[in-house]
Amino acid sequence: MFCLLVVEDNPADAELLRQLLKTLNRPHEAYFAQDGVDALDFLQCRGPYVDAPAPSLILLDVNMPRMNGHELLARLKSDPELCVIPVIMLSASSSPHDIRKAYQAQANCYVLKPTTTDRAQKFIRAVEAFWMDVVILPPCEDRPRRNAAIVRA
Repeated sequence: MFCLLVVEDNPADAELLRQLLKTLNRPHEAYFAQDGVDALDFLQCRGPYVDAPAPSLILLDVNMPRMNGHELLARLKSDPELCVIPVIMLSASSSPHDIRKAYQAQANCYVLKPTTTDRAQKFIRAVEAFWMDVVILPPCEDRPRRNAAIVRA
């Protein structure tokens, strides 16, 4: 089962993604975290996420409170188990500095947040076509579930 973790603090953006993900043809599960701290709890199976599955792909907003997307990405990429999860950074910023920063931190791609429903649908279809149909990902079930802390970057 393909498992997506969407990390998005804006309720309207999260709801749009939630609705669009329901239209995918491939079997999948979608989980949502409100910020980087919440996402870490999910990924480390802490608190309410004790039985959380390992995600196949993370859609990660850049600008969030408590722990932003760049901070979370650095934490993920420094962890020997979590570093294999592909991360798509989502941002309203087209700043070359922000884009470069994401790729330097080992983001798999950087996508401007869609500003229309049509663009959002195209983005979700592209995620399905590429990440669910073309790419070969490490099996999630091979990664042990744990409650240990991620190594700090």
